[in-house]
Amino acid sequence: VVKYVVLFDAAAFGFFTLLLALQKERTWGTALKQCVVMGVGFCIPFALLLLYYYQKDLLDDFWFHTFTVSGRYPKTRIVSDYFKFFFADFFPRFLPVSIFYFYVLFSKSISKYLRQFLALWGALVWVVILIPGNHYWHYCIQFLVPFSFTAGLFFGVERQGLPKWLQLITRPKFG
Repeated sequence: VVKYVVLFDAAAFGFFTLLLALQKERTWGTALKQCVVMGVGFCIPFALLLLYYYQKDLLDDFWFHTFTVSGRYPKTRIVSDYFKFFFADFFPRFLPVSIFYFYVLFSKSISKYLRQFLALWGALVWVVILIPGNHYWHYCIQFLVPFSFTAGLFFGVERQGLPKWLQLITRPKFG
């Protein structure tokens, strides 16, 4: 089943394209064209899927299982629970990768625009994970894509530009 959470991945790319236009790195016309092309490309698989279920007279079942079910679980969460979920559970669970993730987001050696995109992408995916109000770990799979991509950029940073304590953990042990 196609999940609606990928909409937030696409939104990150679209918002970033518009942000570049706002920062005068791209013209508004170019940015809007790119967003339209991306939007059309994004909608094609969903439209084909909806058409398939419509032709099989299963559109109501598809809609229920794709969009309705996730919101029906009981939830009693306050805003601070959402922050605890990520900052007290998710990020510590994935140490040292979390260190690499935050280093890249705040490092001056990484392009400002790339850092803006990565922060926007991570934030939007975080929002879609938390919208249903449940803290099921399988929801975090969606966040692992921007998290891993961002953390992986750490290994493209010159070792000499790293703080001393990070140089120690990145020093090759063999060879």
